[in-house]
Amino acid sequence: MPCGRSKSEVATRLAQLKIELAEKRETYDVSTETSAQFLKTWVGSLELAPSTKLRYQSLLTRHVLGRRLAEVRLCDVEAAHVLRFYADLRSSTSASTVKKVHSLLHSAFESARHTRAGFARNPCDLPRNQRPKYKPRDPAHPFDADKEAAFLAACDGDPWEALYVLALDSGMRQAELFSLEWRDFDWENCSVEVRRTLKDTEDGLAVGDTKNRQRRSIRVSTTTVDALASHRKRQSRAGGAIQRLVFPDQSGGYLRRQNFNRRHFATMLAKAERESGLPFAGHTFHDTRHTCATLLLQDGESITRVSQRLGHSTVKTTLDYYAHCVPQDEDRPAARFDQRRLRAIESRIGSPGQKTRAH
Repeated sequence: MPCGRSKSEVATRLAQLKIELAEKRETYDVSTETSAQFLKTWVGSLELAPSTKLRYQSLLTRHVLGRRLAEVRLCDVEAAHVLRFYADLRSSTSASTVKKVHSLLHSAFESARHTRAGFARNPCDLPRNQRPKYKPRDPAHPFDADKEAAFLAACDGDPWEALYVLALDSGMRQAELFSLEWRDFDWENCSVEVRRTLKDTEDGLAVGDTKNRQRRSIRVSTTTVDALASHRKRQSRAGGAIQRLVFPDQSGGYLRRQNFNRRHFATMLAKAERESGLPFAGHTFHDTRHTCATLLLQDGESITRVSQRLGHSTVKTTLDYYAHCVPQDEDRPAARFDQRRLRAIESRIGSPGQKTRAH
């Protein structure tokens, strides 16, 4: 209720509020933009990596467009619409996907809150107990030393042996391995230059900058160099000439991650499990990267060098994933303090004019 120091002041304020309310209603009435129209425009305007933008478009097309929420006028969308949408989505897809869709919609509607008149509140700003939840498995699921040995034994002589060996030695991402060219190797210094990565785009597979947009050089073992040299010879015998890509598909193009993992990596995991008796179910190709980092840290390698090898933008990223792998000796800090305190006592005793305290 408006208030003022006089009746006329209250009347003036009331009239002003009526005008503002009418304008607000007019904004709602004239807006015919649906949620679907806004979401498609919003995704199209994003300046993201091609693979990220493609993932957003896929989430929008597969899980949002065509549902009731998408047909509601943008200015009319409320939390109740969103909650009904999530309930319907849970019946047909995973909790992980629902969480990803929620993140997408929250970002989109937050943008609408700042750019669309009459859209004052983000309907995805839900109470904590109503937000979609998904607890992923531990992102780091590496081989232990026994499993790594069993896997390497299983891939001995396999056409993709050099790929697996390089992955476990270097910690490179799968997309970085698939985009490797022979010119990236320095045979004399046993090193590989990571310059690019393979990305999914609307037009298919394409190469682009690495994840943190920085190149890095990785020193690899002599056994890895030997495996790569053997791979190069086999490639030359098969094709008559050295191909540009180190790990091409049958037509000389880029490998597709899903196809390779299903046809080759899964088969190699099954072979390793069959021959060793160790469980390999549930592992992914990315676990070779985790294996490289984990075993290096457990062997005493510094977190800084491991971070550089993996190509993380900061050491903090490496610590977030692998701090638990660094060997901890709780006795060493205490022992070091004892040493410092003893030096202080000895220094006090040896100083002129100082008396030791009686015990």
